[in-house]
Amino acid sequence: MNIKVIVTPSYLEEQSDPANGRFVFAYTIQIHNAGDRSVQLLTRYWQVDHGNGRIEEIYGEGGVKQFT
Repeated sequence: MNIKVIVTPSYLEEQSDPANGRFVFAYTIQIHNAGDRSVQLLTRYWQVDHGNGRIEEIYGEGGVKQFT
């Protein structure tokens, strides 16, 4: 298989409050199948590093998820 995953972060200034240590980001995930066989995303696992020493692990079915 030849699967490529691209993650593009976006800083959400209007939802952030830097004075109180709140920094909000959105992430666009692109998954490209460059192989010659069909594939299906059945589950997902993301490891989110919040940059403050906290790491969050998310498991589940594919789809949209909002992290807080």
